[in-house]
Amino acid sequence: MTRWWVIVAAGLAVFMASVDLSITNVALPTLGHVFVVSPSALEWVVLAYSLPAVALLLPLGRWVDTVALRGAFLLAVCGFAGASVLCGLAPSLLRLVVCRFLQGGFGALIAALVLPLAASAIRPEQRGRAMGIIGALGPLGAVVGPGLGGLLLASLDCAGGVPQCRGPGPLCSLDPGGHRPSSICDHLHPARRGDPGDTRVGSAP
Repeated sequence: MTRWWVIVAAGLAVFMASVDLSITNVALPTLGHVFVVSPSALEWVVLAYSLPAVALLLPLGRWVDTVALRGAFLLAVCGFAGASVLCGLAPSLLRLVVCRFLQGGFGALIAALVLPLAASAIRPEQRGRAMGIIGALGPLGAVVGPGLGGLLLASLDCAGGVPQCRGPGPLCSLDPGGHRPSSICDHLHPARRGDPGDTRVGSAP
């Protein structure tokens, strides 16, 4: 019996894992301002995801051969989602790197699971089509990631100069003076917080 919903679920999981591999690239300059770290330190935000995603693929593939595929897939998806939430709430670069490492590990588990899942859900004569769908969604996620990251940063609501801080993570931090919280939008749009260099009408002197 063909179960195309399994292929859809596996493809979406691969898509999201690929998106998270590249989505942070466009946010690195902003993260540097928020965490006040050097560009070389920011490289670990990318490396912490890609290193486990590659290094753990083979051992996790061996582990997948010994467990139930459905349970392992649920573990991978839930773990990846939880690690993504922790990344958004990380209060420091170190914790963000640790959470990205977890994210990459669960991304490797997703990658190790998709082919066995597809093989078990699709009849042999339809496997080529199923593999093509999953194979296309992976690179698509890597291409979409930077653009999606830019849209998310640009869509943050900082209207009226009042930062919308909903957590302690990289989307909300303290100004260098420690007087008030500032959001990522303050770093993207300094005119909204009344910087001296702002020449727009109505800006603070």
